[in-house]
Amino acid sequence: MHIACYVLRTNKRTVLVDTGVGPAPAPFFGDMRGDLIHGLSLADVKPESVDTVFMTHGHPDHVGWNLFDGKPSFPDARYILSEADWSAFHDPAVQAAFPFQYVDQTLTPLKALGMLDQIDGETALSDEITAIPAPGHTPGHMVVSISSRGQRAMILGDVLMHPAQFAEPDWGSIFDMDPDQATATRKKLLGRLEMEAMTAAQCHLPHPGFGGWWCAPRAAATGSRWSATRGLYSQRRRRAVASRMTIRLPSLLIRPID
Repeated sequence: MHIACYVLRTNKRTVLVDTGVGPAPAPFFGDMRGDLIHGLSLADVKPESVDTVFMTHGHPDHVGWNLFDGKPSFPDARYILSEADWSAFHDPAVQAAFPFQYVDQTLTPLKALGMLDQIDGETALSDEITAIPAPGHTPGHMVVSISSRGQRAMILGDVLMHPAQFAEPDWGSIFDMDPDQATATRKKLLGRLEMEAMTAAQCHLPHPGFGGWWCAPRAAATGSRWSATRGLYSQRRRRAVASRMTIRLPSLLIRPID
């Protein structure tokens, strides 16, 4: 499974969206070890330069590098999570559904350290970046809307788990905690991506995870299509560095960290 985090760099802020699988072997993911810190170093991002760590939701493959050896991996950052997901993932019944424990290692200490901000509803993270509720995959799942001088992008978190869901939004994931709500959210956001011609970034689509979505005319019987950003940006618009798959909006940079 492809698991990506995203760095957003404005003129004033460095925002990390999700922290991926952590440094310890994750049994639920085939003992995968996350390589976030090394990936950030390749992008010339030092952990202490990160101002905000925004968690789209509380699943273990999105919060794994929050801490390392009990200490915050990003010592000068505010960590942000929805109130709904904080409550959900501290529910003993929800924790019991996972084959390994991770909440007390990756989420709970942040509050004790005074580094956690819990949010409820649409919340501005900066002038260009806004967190928007997108429930269903988890109760407090959120996406990140980005706007810079007329150009728009959205980081979808786990609204989708597979490219097939662009064409078949009714197809869900076994990890959706509320499948009906997840489907409704997916359809709503796919419609918004199309209507507003937004670039999409997704944590589990094939590398680099950027792309565009549109619905072809039904008469053509081709349905919905996903266009990877590799072609859209590096060949047509030359607005990205193809070798590093970085999207540069006029005053903002978006880069996936695998």
